[in-house]
Amino acid sequence: MKTFKVGVERKNAKNPPVMLPAILSYNDGFLSIEFDDKVAVMHANGEWHGKAQFSGNVVKAFALVPLATNPVIISYSDSKISIGATTVTCSWELASQGMIEQVTNPSLIDVFAMWRTQPAEQLIANGIKQKNKAAKERLLKTTASAAKKLVEFEVTQEELLNLIESKVTARISN
Repeated sequence: MKTFKVGVERKNAKNPPVMLPAILSYNDGFLSIEFDDKVAVMHANGEWHGKAQFSGNVVKAFALVPLATNPVIISYSDSKISIGATTVTCSWELASQGMIEQVTNPSLIDVFAMWRTQPAEQLIANGIKQKNKAAKERLLKTTASAAKKLVEFEVTQEELLNLIESKVTARISN
């Protein structure tokens, strides 16, 4: 979890940073956690057929105060993921086999959908990691700019991110 240690934001910051979610996945004996453009991969045992997306604050908290148990038991049930004794709400996406092979020139929405449904090592091997990082940067920059232009309509960056999230979720469902 040391991979994810980040500085502490100022409490009185004028524009606090937008918190993107963390993603946890398991494939062929490897557990991966992605958060804040970083990926940590480790050996693990179990059955896991998808990706769990949950608040990045959970990863930040574990980076500051690591779990004391070894091994760490992770489970999913009823839209909640349990990591050790901590249980949080998450969204679950089943791994869709072969999605990367089907999409040769993915849109930004496709890149986000692939990142959430494919094993991390497969995404890295197929160059999707770099596309995902660039897409996230573009997403944050574009939504921040659009929110500034739409401030008189009381539209926030978070609302724009939620709209795009709904498009990604719809793409995954299709």
